[in-house]
Amino acid sequence: MTDPDPLYIANKMISTINFSYLSGKRGIHVTGALLALDNPWKEIAEQLGREEDEIKKTLDATVKRRNDIVHRADRSQDDPAGAAQDIGYPWAKQAVETIRVVCLALDDLVTAQLNELNEQAAVQPQGAV
Repeated sequence: MTDPDPLYIANKMISTINFSYLSGKRGIHVTGALLALDNPWKEIAEQLGREEDEIKKTLDATVKRRNDIVHRADRSQDDPAGAAQDIGYPWAKQAVETIRVVCLALDDLVTAQLNELNEQAAVQPQGAV
């Protein structure tokens, strides 16, 4: 690394996160891992008191449906020439709420991790490595 900027790696991480989509379970996992969470999905599920697989399944179904709506006028990827899919308010509301609470949990987990790192830095004597 020849760049003299001491924040080079941090800026690269922020740039990557800015351009990554959190619209899938993989994106949320990668972003959580970059933000120092050991096992992001496990921690999110624990924070929410829900099953990890159930949250991921709901998220993936919501992303798939969003893509159907945006890219194929709400026709299924499996049948793009078919009729528009039915959608109900309860399903849509629960899908959006799942995404909302996943974001809230991720925010809380990252904030807790940052607080822990700040506490460790405050306890560590200056000059210690």
